[in-house]
Amino acid sequence: MLAVFEFTMRVAALNFEEQIRQIDDPLERLGGIVIGMIQGGLSLDNERTELDDRLSAALGSEHLRLAEAWPEKLQAALSPLLVLISRQVADGIRRGQFRKCDPDLQATLIFNLIAT
Repeated sequence: MLAVFEFTMRVAALNFEEQIRQIDDPLERLGGIVIGMIQGGLSLDNERTELDDRLSAALGSEHLRLAEAWPEKLQAALSPLLVLISRQVADGIRRGQFRKCDPDLQATLIFNLIAT
């Protein structure tokens, strides 16, 4: 299951990065990622299918179990998407849009809020 998480997060991060590439505002970029995740944007390609919905449901149901059993390995599997989120937060801090905080911690909190 961890391998599925790792693969899916890598593909999702690439897809989200492509979708937000032309957006200048870090808050809008972060919003695009968050809304995409909520709407099941963990798609394996740019077209959402029933398989993607099932994959998102499976990942959601396994997330908490894996977080308890294998926290370090799950964190590593999630890292592509967490890094992308963290970059948006860091850019927002630099531009004065977000309060000063640890972007990596905020990325983890944002992801966990959406995932649960």
